Amino acid sequence: MDYDRDNKIQVYANIGVVLARQLETNPKNKDEVIEICSSLLLTPLNPHTRKLINSIKARHNKTKNTNNTLFNSKNNNKQENSNNNKL
Repeated sequence: MDYDRDNKIQVYANIGVVLARQLETNPKNKDEVIEICSSLLLTPLNPHTRKLINSIKARHNKTKNTNNTLFNSKNNNKQENSNNNKL
């Protein structure tokens, strides 16, 4: 029986948080940061660490969704303009 299991999980979670924060600096790594946070949230963590990981994940989900919305609205505007030009 491993009595230090909770401590080991907490250490690995802290390493994962550091990795996620390192990857956060490059905007190209948004998907990887979200994936790391999702896998960390599957482990039994203390509430403070869980809240920290949720905030990192939410920040990147928000920017990812905002970028997708902007991209889709630009494409829709281009299609509308091309349709108006054809008329």
